Amino acid sequence: MSSIDDAGDHISDHPSDLPVRSNNPGGEEVNDNIVLRRDGAVAEILIGRPSRHNSLTPEMIETMVNAVGSYESASSGVAVVIISGSGERSFCTGYDVGELVSGGSDDAGVERERVDLLTETIRSSPLPFVAAVNGDAIGAGCDLALACDLRVCHDGVRFGMPPVRLGVLSGWGGVQRMMQIAGRGNASELLLLGRPIAARRAYEMGLVNIMVSKPEVMGEARRLAGVIAANAPLSVRGTKRIMNILLQDHMSAAGKEEIQAIHKMVWQSDDAAEGPLAFRERRPPKFKGR
Repeated sequence: MSSIDDAGDHISDHPSDLPVRSNNPGGEEVNDNIVLRRDGAVAEILIGRPSRHNSLTPEMIETMVNAVGSYESASSGVAVVIISGSGERSFCTGYDVGELVSGGSDDAGVERERVDLLTETIRSSPLPFVAAVNGDAIGAGCDLALACDLRVCHDGVRFGMPPVRLGVLSGWGGVQRMMQIAGRGNASELLLLGRPIAARRAYEMGLVNIMVSKPEVMGEARRLAGVIAANAPLSVRGTKRIMNILLQDHMSAAGKEEIQAIHKMVWQSDDAAEGPLAFRERRPPKFKGR
């Protein structure tokens, strides 16, 4: 949902934070409000709409989903993705109110389906995601942050889920993730009261992994991404997939078989031989993702 914040529009004073037209790894032009960056094996998706508190439109969501799909290709060379917002006020304040379908119509709720598609794409992706929460994460913005594997923020950030104050519902995926990460009691505090909480409270709930000073948020996210990117790609992807299975599947026969297949694939890989060899030879490993 869009922000119910009473703050005025804000444009970053830093030209690098403004939305610019960029290219994805395939060379395709992307939406003006989404900026795609790349530094080696680390890709960055920047929500570049600070004048609207980085609220989302259908076109922006489609661009982000397509970007994730392109990064997942083994040929892309991407090992980890960072998501952040431009400017200094907002990470993402949800779905743009101007794009909402009026309640009571047959199409009401379509925006929640779009958000669910984006967050599920990130959650289920084999790539790890780091959320550099540089500003408020409200509604769908909170969903987006929670869909990532790690979250970094500063003390001035707020997290909020206001749907109950707007007469609508949070997406089931976001509710499930919040309960899994923070527990039912803490999730109820956010979801039933509908009031934003401070970063420190979010950290206490387990919704935030690391808190740093405001200028250090993106740098810390990049540091974490660099650590992940240096690890064995098959091991990283396999670990994320196993965690997703354990959270979603409750260890059915099919789930056990898939986990066993992942273990076999990783343990029989060249990287599984390279890691111990590099350790014995006291040198950095040279993982090749195979």
